[in-house]
Amino acid sequence: MTDTYFEYKSIKVKRRKINEETKFLIPKKRFFILENEQVEEILYGIQRHEEDEPWNMLLVGEPGCGKSEMVMYLCAELNIPLVIVQGDSEMSVSDLVGFNSYSEQRGGMFWQDGKIPYGLRNGCSFLFDELPGILPDVLMKTYSMLDDRRTLDLKEHIAEREVDGKRIEVPEMVSVPPETIFFGTSNPWDTGRHTGLKGLSPALDSRFGLRINMGYLSAENETKMLVHETGISEEEAKKIVVVANESRKAFYNQEICSPICHRQTKAWAKLAKKFGLARACKTTILSRLDEQSQDVLRGVLLAYNLEKPAGREEAKRKK
Repeated sequence: MTDTYFEYKSIKVKRRKINEETKFLIPKKRFFILENEQVEEILYGIQRHEEDEPWNMLLVGEPGCGKSEMVMYLCAELNIPLVIVQGDSEMSVSDLVGFNSYSEQRGGMFWQDGKIPYGLRNGCSFLFDELPGILPDVLMKTYSMLDDRRTLDLKEHIAEREVDGKRIEVPEMVSVPPETIFFGTSNPWDTGRHTGLKGLSPALDSRFGLRINMGYLSAENETKMLVHETGISEEEAKKIVVVANESRKAFYNQEICSPICHRQTKAWAKLAKKFGLARACKTTILSRLDEQSQDVLRGVLLAYNLEKPAGREEAKRKK
Protein backbone atom coordinates (compact mmCIF):
# COMPACT_ATOMS: atom_id res chain seq x y z
CA MET A 1 0.00 0.00 0.00
CA THR A 2 1.17 3.51 -0.79
CA ASP A 3 0.08 6.93 0.40
CA THR A 4 -1.73 7.52 -2.90
CA TYR A 5 -3.26 4.10 -3.56
CA PHE A 6 -4.82 1.30 -1.54
CA GLU A 7 -3.95 -2.08 -3.03
CA TYR A 8 -5.43 -5.53 -2.41
CA LYS A 9 -4.52 -8.43 -4.69
CA SER A 10 -5.47 -7.38 -8.23
CA ILE A 11 -7.24 -4.13 -7.31
CA LYS A 12 -5.74 -0.71 -6.76
CA VAL A 13 -7.94 2.20 -5.64
CA LYS A 14 -6.80 5.79 -5.38
CA ARG A 15 -7.22 7.40 -1.99
CA ARG A 16 -9.33 10.56 -1.95
CA LYS A 17 -8.08 13.97 -1.00
CA ILE A 18 -9.25 14.87 2.50
CA ASN A 19 -11.83 17.63 2.76
CA GLU A 20 -11.30 19.46 6.05
CA GLU A 21 -15.05 20.14 6.41
CA THR A 22 -15.97 16.44 6.34
CA LYS A 23 -12.76 15.04 7.79
CA PHE A 24 -14.51 14.25 11.08
CA LEU A 25 -16.80 11.79 9.23
CA ILE A 26 -13.92 9.65 7.95
CA PRO A 27 -13.84 6.55 10.21
CA LYS A 28 -10.78 6.16 12.37
CA LYS A 29 -8.20 3.72 11.06
CA ARG A 30 -8.38 0.39 12.81
CA PHE A 31 -6.90 -3.09 12.74
CA PHE A 32 -8.78 -5.33 10.34
CA ILE A 33 -7.89 -8.51 8.47
CA LEU A 34 -9.08 -8.59 4.87
CA GLU A 35 -9.86 -12.21 4.15
CA ASN A 36 -13.23 -12.51 2.46
CA GLU A 37 -12.73 -13.68 -1.11
CA GLN A 38 -15.12 -11.01 -2.32
CA VAL A 39 -13.10 -8.08 -0.92
CA GLU A 40 -11.78 -7.69 -4.46
CA GLU A 41 -15.35 -7.28 -5.72
CA ILE A 42 -16.04 -4.58 -3.11
CA LEU A 43 -12.89 -2.69 -4.05
CA TYR A 44 -13.67 -3.15 -7.75
CA GLY A 45 -17.11 -1.65 -7.12
CA ILE A 46 -15.49 1.34 -5.39
CA GLN A 47 -12.96 1.63 -8.20
CA ARG A 48 -15.67 1.64 -10.88
CA HIS A 49 -17.67 4.12 -8.80
CA GLU A 50 -14.68 6.46 -8.82
CA GLU A 51 -14.78 6.21 -12.61
CA ASP A 52 -18.41 7.38 -12.75
CA GLU A 53 -20.12 3.99 -12.78
CA PRO A 54 -22.18 3.93 -9.55
CA TRP A 55 -22.34 0.70 -7.55
CA ASN A 56 -24.42 0.11 -4.42
CA MET A 57 -23.12 -2.71 -2.22
CA LEU A 58 -24.94 -4.98 0.25
CA LEU A 59 -22.95 -7.06 2.76
CA VAL A 60 -24.85 -10.04 4.20
CA GLY A 61 -23.58 -12.21 7.05
CA GLU A 62 -24.17 -13.50 10.56
CA PRO A 63 -24.12 -11.03 13.49
CA GLY A 64 -20.65 -9.89 14.48
CA CYS A 65 -18.78 -11.31 11.47
CA GLY A 66 -17.37 -7.90 10.51
CA LYS A 67 -19.73 -6.46 7.89
CA SER A 68 -19.85 -2.92 9.24
CA GLU A 69 -16.20 -3.12 10.34
CA MET A 70 -15.14 -3.90 6.78
CA VAL A 71 -17.01 -0.91 5.35
CA MET A 72 -15.55 1.42 7.97
CA TYR A 73 -12.06 -0.02 7.48
CA LEU A 74 -12.14 0.55 3.71
CA CYS A 75 -13.60 4.06 4.09
CA ALA A 76 -10.87 4.89 6.60
CA GLU A 77 -8.17 3.65 4.23
CA LEU A 78 -9.64 5.50 1.24
CA ASN A 79 -10.45 8.76 3.10
CA ILE A 80 -14.18 8.43 2.40
CA PRO A 81 -16.45 10.43 4.77
CA LEU A 82 -19.18 8.08 5.93
CA VAL A 83 -22.65 8.79 7.33
CA ILE A 84 -24.01 5.80 9.26
CA VAL A 85 -27.76 5.19 9.35
CA GLN A 86 -28.49 2.56 11.99
CA GLY A 87 -31.41 0.24 11.31
CA ASP A 88 -34.21 1.11 13.72
CA SER A 89 -37.88 0.17 13.47
CA GLU A 90 -38.81 3.45 15.18
CA MET A 91 -37.00 5.58 12.59
CA SER A 92 -39.29 7.90 10.65
CA VAL A 93 -38.93 9.60 7.29
CA SER A 94 -38.27 12.92 9.03
CA ASP A 95 -35.35 11.32 10.92
CA LEU A 96 -33.74 10.52 7.59
CA VAL A 97 -34.58 13.53 5.42
CA GLY A 98 -35.28 16.34 7.89
CA PHE A 99 -38.14 18.48 9.14
CA ASN A 100 -39.42 22.02 9.51
CA SER A 101 -38.63 23.61 12.84
CA TYR A 102 -39.28 26.92 14.57
CA SER A 103 -36.71 29.31 16.02
CA GLU A 104 -37.22 32.86 17.23
CA GLN A 105 -33.54 33.55 16.62
CA ARG A 106 -33.98 32.58 12.96
CA GLY A 107 -37.15 34.58 12.65
CA GLY A 108 -39.64 31.73 12.43
CA MET A 109 -39.83 28.43 10.61
CA PHE A 110 -36.72 26.92 9.01
CA TRP A 111 -35.74 23.62 7.41
CA GLN A 112 -33.46 21.24 9.34
CA ASP A 113 -31.66 18.67 7.18
CA GLY A 114 -31.70 15.04 8.28
CA LYS A 115 -28.76 12.68 7.85
CA ILE A 116 -29.35 11.94 4.17
CA PRO A 117 -29.58 15.46 2.69
CA TYR A 118 -26.74 16.59 4.98
CA GLY A 119 -24.55 13.78 3.70
CA LEU A 120 -25.50 14.35 0.07
CA ARG A 121 -24.82 18.08 0.22
CA ASN A 122 -21.35 17.32 1.64
CA GLY A 123 -20.32 14.52 -0.71
CA CYS A 124 -20.45 11.76 1.90
CA SER A 125 -21.06 8.05 1.42
CA PHE A 126 -23.63 6.10 3.46
CA LEU A 127 -23.74 2.91 5.48
CA PHE A 128 -27.27 1.64 6.10
CA ASP A 129 -26.43 -0.71 8.96
CA GLU A 130 -28.88 -3.57 9.60
CA LEU A 131 -30.99 -2.44 6.67
CA PRO A 132 -34.03 -4.71 7.29
CA GLY A 133 -34.49 -3.03 10.68
CA ILE A 134 -35.76 0.12 8.96
CA LEU A 135 -39.49 0.18 8.18
CA PRO A 136 -40.29 -0.48 4.47
CA ASP A 137 -42.28 2.76 4.15
CA VAL A 138 -39.23 4.69 5.35
CA LEU A 139 -36.85 2.80 3.07
CA MET A 140 -38.97 3.67 0.04
CA LYS A 141 -37.68 7.21 0.45
CA THR A 142 -34.23 5.98 -0.61
CA TYR A 143 -35.29 4.27 -3.85
CA SER A 144 -34.72 7.25 -6.14
CA MET A 145 -31.21 7.70 -4.72
CA LEU A 146 -30.26 4.08 -5.23
CA ASP A 147 -31.35 3.69 -8.85
CA ASP A 148 -30.37 5.49 -12.05
CA ARG A 149 -32.20 8.67 -11.05
CA ARG A 150 -29.58 9.35 -8.32
CA THR A 151 -31.73 12.02 -6.68
CA LEU A 152 -33.46 12.48 -3.34
CA ASP A 153 -37.06 13.66 -3.74
CA LEU A 154 -37.23 16.07 -0.81
CA LYS A 155 -40.88 17.01 -1.21
CA GLU A 156 -41.03 17.82 2.51
CA HIS A 157 -38.86 20.89 1.85
CA ILE A 158 -40.27 23.63 -0.36
CA ALA A 159 -37.45 25.62 -1.96
CA GLU A 160 -37.39 28.67 -4.19
CA ARG A 161 -36.13 28.41 -7.76
CA GLU A 162 -35.83 30.90 -10.58
CA VAL A 163 -37.71 29.90 -13.71
CA ASP A 164 -37.91 32.30 -16.69
CA GLY A 165 -36.85 35.16 -14.46
CA LYS A 166 -39.50 34.42 -11.85
CA ARG A 167 -39.04 33.01 -8.35
CA ILE A 168 -41.30 30.03 -7.74
CA GLU A 169 -41.63 27.57 -4.86
CA VAL A 170 -41.10 23.89 -5.70
CA PRO A 171 -40.25 20.71 -3.75
CA GLU A 172 -36.49 20.35 -3.52
CA MET A 173 -34.64 17.66 -5.46
CA VAL A 174 -31.18 16.86 -4.08
CA SER A 175 -28.77 15.22 -6.54
CA VAL A 176 -26.51 12.40 -5.39
CA PRO A 177 -22.89 13.52 -5.88
CA PRO A 178 -20.73 11.29 -8.12
CA GLU A 179 -18.48 10.38 -5.17
CA THR A 180 -21.33 9.11 -2.94
CA ILE A 181 -21.41 5.33 -2.44
CA PHE A 182 -24.25 3.47 -0.73
CA PHE A 183 -23.41 0.46 1.47
CA GLY A 184 -25.92 -1.72 3.28
CA THR A 185 -25.56 -4.56 5.79
CA SER A 186 -27.94 -7.27 6.86
CA ASN A 187 -28.09 -10.61 8.62
CA PRO A 188 -29.14 -13.41 6.23
CA TRP A 189 -32.93 -13.36 6.08
CA ASP A 190 -33.40 -16.46 3.92
CA THR A 191 -31.84 -19.15 6.16
CA GLY A 192 -34.52 -19.51 8.83
CA ARG A 193 -31.92 -19.01 11.57
CA HIS A 194 -33.00 -15.47 12.51
CA THR A 195 -36.56 -15.54 13.82
CA GLY A 196 -38.59 -12.45 12.98
CA LEU A 197 -36.04 -11.00 10.55
CA LYS A 198 -37.79 -9.63 7.48
CA GLY A 199 -35.93 -9.64 4.19
CA LEU A 200 -35.50 -6.78 1.78
CA SER A 201 -38.19 -6.24 -0.80
CA PRO A 202 -37.22 -7.27 -4.35
CA ALA A 203 -37.41 -3.59 -5.33
CA LEU A 204 -34.79 -2.62 -2.73
CA ASP A 205 -32.65 -5.75 -3.07
CA SER A 206 -32.31 -5.19 -6.83
CA ARG A 207 -30.93 -1.68 -6.25
CA PHE A 208 -27.77 -3.13 -4.71
CA GLY A 209 -25.65 -4.23 -7.65
CA LEU A 210 -23.26 -6.23 -5.47
CA ARG A 211 -24.33 -8.65 -2.72
CA ILE A 212 -21.34 -9.78 -0.68
CA ASN A 213 -21.93 -12.88 1.47
CA MET A 214 -19.56 -12.65 4.43
CA GLY A 215 -18.48 -15.39 6.81
CA TYR A 216 -16.41 -15.44 9.97
CA LEU A 217 -12.63 -15.21 9.80
CA SER A 218 -10.57 -18.36 9.40
CA ALA A 219 -9.29 -19.86 12.65
CA GLU A 220 -5.77 -18.62 11.87
CA ASN A 221 -6.84 -15.03 11.24
CA GLU A 222 -9.30 -14.88 14.13
CA THR A 223 -6.49 -16.03 16.41
CA LYS A 224 -4.24 -13.26 15.05
CA MET A 225 -7.02 -10.73 15.58
CA LEU A 226 -7.51 -11.74 19.23
CA VAL A 227 -3.79 -11.65 20.00
CA HIS A 228 -3.40 -8.23 18.35
CA GLU A 229 -6.50 -6.57 19.82
CA THR A 230 -6.55 -8.04 23.33
CA GLY A 231 -2.96 -9.05 24.10
CA ILE A 232 -4.04 -12.58 25.07
CA SER A 233 -1.57 -15.40 24.45
CA GLU A 234 -1.72 -17.28 21.16
CA GLU A 235 -2.38 -20.55 22.99
CA GLU A 236 -5.43 -19.16 24.79
CA ALA A 237 -6.64 -17.36 21.67
CA LYS A 238 -6.62 -20.67 19.78
CA LYS A 239 -8.80 -22.28 22.47
CA ILE A 240 -11.32 -19.44 22.25
CA VAL A 241 -11.46 -19.73 18.46
CA VAL A 242 -11.96 -23.51 18.57
CA VAL A 243 -14.94 -23.12 20.93
CA ALA A 244 -16.32 -20.22 18.84
CA ASN A 245 -16.19 -22.28 15.64
CA GLU A 246 -17.89 -25.22 17.35
CA SER A 247 -20.66 -22.85 18.48
CA ARG A 248 -21.07 -21.62 14.91
CA LYS A 249 -21.45 -25.16 13.62
CA ALA A 250 -24.04 -25.83 16.32
CA PHE A 251 -25.89 -22.64 15.36
CA TYR A 252 -25.97 -23.59 11.68
CA ASN A 253 -27.43 -26.96 12.76
CA GLN A 254 -29.98 -25.08 14.91
CA GLU A 255 -28.67 -26.70 18.11
CA ILE A 256 -28.04 -23.40 19.93
CA CYS A 257 -29.84 -20.07 19.82
CA SER A 258 -26.83 -17.86 19.00
CA PRO A 259 -23.24 -18.36 17.77
CA ILE A 260 -20.16 -16.81 19.34
CA CYS A 261 -19.28 -13.86 17.09
CA HIS A 262 -16.06 -11.88 16.75
CA ARG A 263 -17.28 -9.21 19.18
CA GLN A 264 -17.86 -11.89 21.80
CA THR A 265 -14.53 -13.66 21.28
CA LYS A 266 -12.81 -10.30 21.86
CA ALA A 267 -14.81 -9.69 25.05
CA TRP A 268 -14.01 -13.23 26.24
CA ALA A 269 -10.29 -12.77 25.55
CA LYS A 270 -10.13 -9.40 27.32
CA LEU A 271 -11.79 -10.72 30.47
CA ALA A 272 -9.77 -13.95 30.37
CA LYS A 273 -6.55 -11.99 30.87
CA LYS A 274 -7.80 -11.16 34.36
CA PHE A 275 -9.97 -14.13 35.35
CA GLY A 276 -8.93 -17.02 33.09
CA LEU A 277 -10.76 -18.61 30.17
CA ALA A 278 -13.29 -20.70 32.09
CA ARG A 279 -14.53 -17.93 34.40
CA ALA A 280 -14.54 -15.30 31.66
CA CYS A 281 -16.60 -17.58 29.42
CA LYS A 282 -19.43 -17.74 31.95
CA THR A 283 -19.79 -13.95 32.00
CA THR A 284 -19.24 -13.12 28.34
CA ILE A 285 -20.69 -16.18 26.56
CA LEU A 286 -22.81 -18.57 28.62
CA SER A 287 -24.79 -15.86 30.42
CA ARG A 288 -26.46 -14.75 27.18
CA LEU A 289 -27.66 -18.21 26.10
CA ASP A 290 -30.83 -20.12 26.97
CA GLU A 291 -30.54 -23.29 29.09
CA GLN A 292 -30.53 -25.72 26.16
CA SER A 293 -27.83 -23.73 24.36
CA GLN A 294 -25.78 -23.52 27.55
CA ASP A 295 -25.87 -27.28 27.91
CA VAL A 296 -24.68 -27.80 24.33
CA LEU A 297 -21.88 -25.30 24.70
CA ARG A 298 -20.81 -26.72 28.09
CA GLY A 299 -20.26 -30.02 26.30
CA VAL A 300 -17.86 -28.25 23.94
CA LEU A 301 -16.10 -26.50 26.83
CA LEU A 302 -15.76 -29.79 28.67
CA ALA A 303 -14.18 -31.43 25.64
CA TYR A 304 -11.51 -28.73 25.56
CA ASN A 305 -10.95 -28.71 29.34
CA LEU A 306 -12.59 -25.32 29.81
CA GLU A 307 -15.44 -26.60 31.98
CA LYS A 308 -15.29 -28.86 35.02
CA PRO A 309 -17.56 -31.93 34.89
CA ALA A 310 -19.10 -30.91 38.22
CA GLY A 311 -20.07 -27.57 36.74
CA ARG A 312 -22.03 -29.30 34.03
CA GLU A 313 -23.74 -31.65 36.48
CA GLU A 314 -24.67 -28.71 38.67
CA ALA A 315 -26.25 -26.96 35.66
CA LYS A 316 -28.33 -30.07 35.00
CA ARG A 317 -29.51 -30.24 38.61
CA LYS A 318 -30.72 -26.65 38.42
CA LYS A 319 -33.05 -27.68 35.62
